Amino acid sequence: MLIAGFVGALLLLLAVVRVAPEMVKYTPALVFGAVAFLAAWVQPSVRFAVLIAGFVALTDYVPGIQLAEVAYGLFFLAYLAHWGYAKVLIEHRKILETPADFGVLTLLVVVICYVPISLLFGANTAALVGELSAFVLFAIYFPAKDAMVRLRYGPAIVLGCVLFIGVFVSIRNILEYKTLLLHATQAWQVAKGRVVTNDNILMVVCLYSLTLFSFARHGIARLGLLGLFLMFFAALILTQSRGYWLGFMLGGLILLVWLPPAQRRRLMLLAFGALLAGGSLAFLFFSNEVAVVIAGLLDRLFSLLTATSTDISLVNRFRETAAVWEMIKVNPVLGYGMGVAYPFFDIAHMATETDSFVHNGYVSMWYRYGLPGLGLVLWIWFSSIRSGIRAFRFRHAAMTTRLCGLASAVTLSAFLLTTNTSNPFYLNDTLFIFGFLLAVSQGALLRIRSNAEAL
Repeated sequence: MLIAGFVGALLLLLAVVRVAPEMVKYTPALVFGAVAFLAAWVQPSVRFAVLIAGFVALTDYVPGIQLAEVAYGLFFLAYLAHWGYAKVLIEHRKILETPADFGVLTLLVVVICYVPISLLFGANTAALVGELSAFVLFAIYFPAKDAMVRLRYGPAIVLGCVLFIGVFVSIRNILEYKTLLLHATQAWQVAKGRVVTNDNILMVVCLYSLTLFSFARHGIARLGLLGLFLMFFAALILTQSRGYWLGFMLGGLILLVWLPPAQRRRLMLLAFGALLAGGSLAFLFFSNEVAVVIAGLLDRLFSLLTATSTDISLVNRFRETAAVWEMIKVNPVLGYGMGVAYPFFDIAHMATETDSFVHNGYVSMWYRYGLPGLGLVLWIWFSSIRSGIRAFRFRHAAMTTRLCGLASAVTLSAFLLTTNTSNPFYLNDTLFIFGFLLAVSQGALLRIRSNAEAL
């Protein structure tokens, strides 16, 4: 092995000298990095952490197919294939352990079986392939749930990866917002400026960090989680996504209901502290524009009162839903499949448009997969919320596992509201995060039960 390594290193060095001499100085670092990566790769915990944290490659909406997206997609498929092979053929364990597992697998099979139905109803091939490839990421449910149950530090890895994703997305959104302000030449551009990406992810990480802060026992941990929450919350506010603002508020209220009295008081104090700290940070970073920014945010917030009748975008979504509902009434049981367009009158362009995307997630699932698809999604969804709450109520279980269950249940409850105007069953990143939340909730309960049976 030593001789082979020595010969391989010489051949690599000669190849680098021949092809790219300027890269010679980096060869030792590359060799050492590759060895270190392979040494870490044999650890299942490292592989799982890379799988979840690498999700950030899918969170940037850049036109076209990016190299990072392709690399992560190939890694995801390789991980999924290796996980299934190891679980079934090597460890001889069942993939389907709970009724929810069976429901998720059935839903994936239904999606695949709807390909010929979609073509029968005249689906756009490109849209069909895009939706089908995005739904593959929903399969994150199985390895994520298994990691929650089997890995020694599974819940801690989940919480750490969620916070990492939140930091990455928040910093990028805040920097993009800062760039937007720097390029603004008129006051309305400052007031109306927003970063529209990753609003669903930011709602998730806000609720997760809020849950962790409520149960943090040490001052340093509380301070760190408070800082993270404020950063996540600021990034969520800057998206100006009213639906996810309301979703966060609903999740926060549900969290208050389930918290013990001591944690409930701490969370109420956080609400007042967040307002004070958020205002101070706003004046620190956006001192010249803060008044205009706040005015724009307040205008966006108060517009909720009249949005259903005056907001063209929201009214258009209602008209879109009404048009799809007319088609559902014709074929309510079977549905039309993926990539099938429907006509509706767009009041923004004052013309009849055709589109296959539906903003309302419930109506979208019914339109695409009929009653079987909608019923499966709702059953898995409510079952996972129930599992997360039940996991949290096990008083003698590990706190990290209980918090994973509670945070996921609260976040999934918030999605019940946002799904009315923002479809989580269409894009790859939203399908990934939704399947991940279902897995964490179900895995938390199964892990607690498995540990209780072992005792």
